[in-house]
Amino acid sequence: MNMIRNKKSRIAFIVVAVMIPVLASSASAQSTSLKILWDADGIHAGNHADSIHELVATSDLDGGIFLAWVNDHISSNVYFQAVDENGNIPLGLNGKAVCEAMGEQNSVDIISDGSGGAIIAWLDVRGTNSTIYTQRVDSSGDAYWTDQGVRVCHNPAEINEFSMDGDGSGGAYFTWQDKRLGAGSVYAQHVNASGGLSWGTQGAVVNDAPNWQKEPCITANGTNGAWVGYINANSGWNRVYVDYLNMTGGEELSLPLTLGGTDASGLDITADGMNGAAIAFGYNSSGSSTEYDIVVARVNATGLDWMVNACTAVDHQALPFLLAPGDGSVIVSWKDYRDSLMYETKYAQKFTLAGVPSWQANGTRIMESSTVISGSHGCLGGNGTAFFTWSNSFDIFIQQVNASGSLTWGTGGFSILNGTTQNYDPIVVPDTLGGIIIAWRGRISSDFQALVQRVGHGAGNGMDFTWLIYFLIPLGIAIVLGVVGLVLKKRKK
Repeated sequence: MNMIRNKKSRIAFIVVAVMIPVLASSASAQSTSLKILWDADGIHAGNHADSIHELVATSDLDGGIFLAWVNDHISSNVYFQAVDENGNIPLGLNGKAVCEAMGEQNSVDIISDGSGGAIIAWLDVRGTNSTIYTQRVDSSGDAYWTDQGVRVCHNPAEINEFSMDGDGSGGAYFTWQDKRLGAGSVYAQHVNASGGLSWGTQGAVVNDAPNWQKEPCITANGTNGAWVGYINANSGWNRVYVDYLNMTGGEELSLPLTLGGTDASGLDITADGMNGAAIAFGYNSSGSSTEYDIVVARVNATGLDWMVNACTAVDHQALPFLLAPGDGSVIVSWKDYRDSLMYETKYAQKFTLAGVPSWQANGTRIMESSTVISGSHGCLGGNGTAFFTWSNSFDIFIQQVNASGSLTWGTGGFSILNGTTQNYDPIVVPDTLGGIIIAWRGRISSDFQALVQRVGHGAGNGMDFTWLIYFLIPLGIAIVLGVVGLVLKKRKK
């Protein structure tokens, strides 16, 4: 009798020991996997009366997303939209007007104000030449600053390109190129939380040398100042410079990163969270117009810390995009044509604070394509991960890369939309809950409208059966023990 009981106990123990990790791992996989949370075709977030031809987005820092767009009209205007973490759209499908001034508005951009609202900027032609206007809004789209926007620079010279970054305290830094001296010169401005111009009505000079400056980009060092990157067309060559401006707009550092006899294009810059900044650009030392490599550099208050090649693979690499986790490391992604001269792929590399590459040599391929790609954007996830999104003009894809450079879904990515009409220019932002929200322009009938989709942890657009798995663990164990008991009882007889 004791032998039978002991044998029964041993069998039961083995069964329990096997079933618990199996069922638990199933529950864990179910609970940690990312899934589509909203309507399968996305939520319509901007069914404007006129087609949307520019769309930008940023996180609302509370699980949702802020959008801004320019409508396609005789006199294009700027609109704001908010979508909360549940996909609700309290402002209605038309959003809320930010600027309806006479003349054309275009080149819209949006960033978080760090306090639950957003800062929106755009180029505005309400006068003779285009110039920059900006507005700060709360989550309801109500304006904090001057109606129809604050003019960032009062010089009448034409502005065709600008960049901005938040100061973390309700204000923003701007840099731009204008032609007040004939050739293009680079200037900067700080707009404080109240909408005031900190660096005068003309902006602070970054570089007004007689040769041509272009492609300015900016990243904030909090309210202490900002780093500005730009290209100086010196003696026929495009040379990369980085300047540091203090809180009063004074220049404390002007650093050339490349020399004459080389060419550069496609700058991006970001603060690295360790009192420095990373800058990336396409670089060509061979004289070929079709074979650029990717270079990444780190600068600090004393000058250049390091500069390395992120990719020297064959053929053309271009348009680097930077993400900074905040610990001094930096992730750079870029367009790459090494696998096909007709269609771009996407590669990425991660560098430590010391400039050491962490992923595969010449980058980890994060997507592959056999068609033309529309849009390519990224954001940080949790635990050192990064998300990227792109479109093949109909379908929308995402990719997750973990801290070691491994892909979650293989180079094909994960399709969040199998489109039957055109879908362009996806943007991805973190939802602050471990997932992401993607926004894009999709064709609805004859017009392009704004759509959004959330991918994360939760019930998805179907029922979440995670609870059922946890219920089945003890139930399954009880059933197995009962069966074992019956078998042993029959053997006893």
